Amino acid sequence: MNKAENIPQEEHNKWEAPTEQVKKPEQYNPISERVNQTYSSRLCEYVTGMKPENPELINRLQEDQKIIRSKYNLPNPDLPASEFERSLKEIAKKNGIEIRSKHEYSRLFDENPSVGAMSLDGGKVVVDLDRNSEKGYNKSLKQMEHEIVHGLQEKYAKSMPIEEMEYEAYLSNGNIQFLKDDPEAINEILFGTLIGGSVKIYYGAERCGRGEADSPVRHNPNYFIEKDAQAKTNQKKLRTEQDLKQIEEIRSKLGITKPASESK
Repeated sequence: MNKAENIPQEEHNKWEAPTEQVKKPEQYNPISERVNQTYSSRLCEYVTGMKPENPELINRLQEDQKIIRSKYNLPNPDLPASEFERSLKEIAKKNGIEIRSKHEYSRLFDENPSVGAMSLDGGKVVVDLDRNSEKGYNKSLKQMEHEIVHGLQEKYAKSMPIEEMEYEAYLSNGNIQFLKDDPEAINEILFGTLIGGSVKIYYGAERCGRGEADSPVRHNPNYFIEKDAQAKTNQKKLRTEQDLKQIEEIRSKLGITKPASESK
């Protein structure tokens, strides 16, 4: 008998080809990302240069709020409510902005029931102050301040894009601490519901009233795709300039003269 026959054979499971194909990791596609970018994210990036998920954005918002309040000389928000009201009315009067009551424009508010206050052409701010409660009073003062900012924009910066106008008006008295505590609210509430909602209303009114497009080029993904391409080109150009400068410094240190071909 062959001795090899007495040696136990190692058993192996029968190999079978995998029934499912192994998925390759998806490659990053900047164009696809731009196409799928949300309206509020595009709006945020257009105004601030940052996407909502950027952790540095909250610091930018905080600094911009200080700049906006200083720019329009808005009163200290820590003032007593009655003093704050008086200061706002002084700013309006000084800049030729009329503060009118909502009942004078009841039809407009009936047509827009979700709107608490308005700024109209000709420097008119339409708002009612609610003195029935402290909360209502403070809320209506914020509405007045918001619309006064729009009145000042119309007077001194009429060509400012509506996106920037709404950004300034909402951020002027926005709750930065709330945004710090809930960063997702930056995209969903500040740029989605508030700024985004007002911008959409504006373009809707423009389309109906003046026949203008309600989707400007800066809301289109192509606007950002082209900007990305330009930024990439500029970055390459900068790197080339930096490389050439470094070469010149090395040549200078070594006493090497620039070739005649490069001087042409």
